[in-house]
Amino acid sequence: MPTQKFLNLGRYKQKMILEAMRDAFLSGPYAEITVSGLIRQAGISRASFYTYFDGKDDMFSCMLRSMEGETEEMLLDSFRRQKGVFNDSMAGLFRLLTENDVGRMYSQVGKHILEDEGCRPAFVQVEQEYYRAGKWKSRGRACFEVLDRALYPRLDEDGLACAVDMGMSILYKAVLLYFDQCSGLQKLEEAVEKQLGILEQGIRA
Repeated sequence: MPTQKFLNLGRYKQKMILEAMRDAFLSGPYAEITVSGLIRQAGISRASFYTYFDGKDDMFSCMLRSMEGETEEMLLDSFRRQKGVFNDSMAGLFRLLTENDVGRMYSQVGKHILEDEGCRPAFVQVEQEYYRAGKWKSRGRACFEVLDRALYPRLDEDGLACAVDMGMSILYKAVLLYFDQCSGLQKLEEAVEKQLGILEQGIRA
């Protein structure tokens, strides 16, 4: 976990530092990333680096958590724009991710994680922490607060959390396929719409 000193930095400064890890990660094998290269890329001293992170694995994990947080902000924003309708909100997030550079960058990181075994332990640790700490439920709770309850009278927070988690898995795979040019957008939109429709029917029942 990053130190409190890192968390006390301004958001722009945090983002700049973590972008150094992202750029290094996307430019070559994870095993070849060095602290020396990271501090040079980030424009910070070695002493500062070690007051922020335990090492490169810690910095990589922090980058992943930052991306996780950004995605959740986008998800909540979509729920608000779509007035709490689950299907429309998830579809809106998919459109957003396929229309801007954020989705492209996330896709590049996701593809690199799949291909580079060196980063796998750190990634798995972050993923396990997300579920063990109940962050996925917190995400569902936040969405539940803006959900149109009239459309889902029997749905509770845990049920929505599960639906959102399944929906996000659908979107992640579709976004990865889109930017990897494995499938056209229209075909993916139809597949996503069909899968989200099944979830929508389930949570309305």
